[in-house]
Amino acid sequence: MKCKKFNTKLTTLKGKSIAFKNRLQCLSISTKIVIFIVLVGILLLIYSVACGIFNRYKNVTRSELEIHTDFFEFLPSTLPEATENTSTYIEASNILPVIGSIIQFGDHNWLVLDVQDDKALIISKDFFVPHLHDYDTDILIITWETSILRKYLNNEFLHIFSDKQQGRIVETFVINNDNLWFGTDGGNNTNDKIFLLSLEEVDKYFGNSGDYQNIRKKNIRKIASDDDGWFLTNAHDRERIIKYKNYAHWWWLRSPGYDSSRAAFVHENGAVNVFGRNVEIQNGGIRPALWLKMQ
Repeated sequence: MKCKKFNTKLTTLKGKSIAFKNRLQCLSISTKIVIFIVLVGILLLIYSVACGIFNRYKNVTRSELEIHTDFFEFLPSTLPEATENTSTYIEASNILPVIGSIIQFGDHNWLVLDVQDDKALIISKDFFVPHLHDYDTDILIITWETSILRKYLNNEFLHIFSDKQQGRIVETFVINNDNLWFGTDGGNNTNDKIFLLSLEEVDKYFGNSGDYQNIRKKNIRKIASDDDGWFLTNAHDRERIIKYKNYAHWWWLRSPGYDSSRAAFVHENGAVNVFGRNVEIQNGGIRPALWLKMQ
């Protein structure tokens, strides 16, 4: 009797074991199917992303790509949005504009940085790429006074304005200070109708933080201490951002950089690079500035 009961239990266990194996096999096949479907989905997603990237960049020129690939300028890729002021000023009016407003002069829009008596200091809201450079193997010292860019702005660029408009542009005594952080010679002062902002001016008119004068260095990449930093960066960075073809781009200043082969510039994220870039680089942009008679 005991033997018969034991055989019955053994048979039951064998049946359950076979059923478990069948279920395990079924589960294993189902799992394989799920894994296969997931892998196919991942591959399709990667393919879709790759196609999107290819379509985005297939028509981009080399010079446009180089703007983002300078070897010492790998900064955070997430850029703050540039602020926009939609107020406008009618060119023919004799009412002085408000600092921070946008006015139209010629065929371009300009940001008002300062107002004194009957004139306003304005800087282009548009981004210009002059395709000029100041590199010459026989010339090792470049200053604003001797730069090709200065000659371009006060000749070729000046003549985009009519004679009447040119008459409203005030010839300005432009002070070219040495680089305060690195001691590089700024050269002689000049008299210009159109110019680029200096390090002092870009700090003063975009936030007036005093960071440049007080030598508040920042090292954004954190490869060294802030005391060895190259950047002026603060809460006003977003105000200095300029876009070209829907992308933020860097723009030149007139002040020298670490040495006389370099010029300071505003990075595409709005930080000011006091160390500067070689003046031979051709893919930088400019934001011309001028004093304009308003009455």
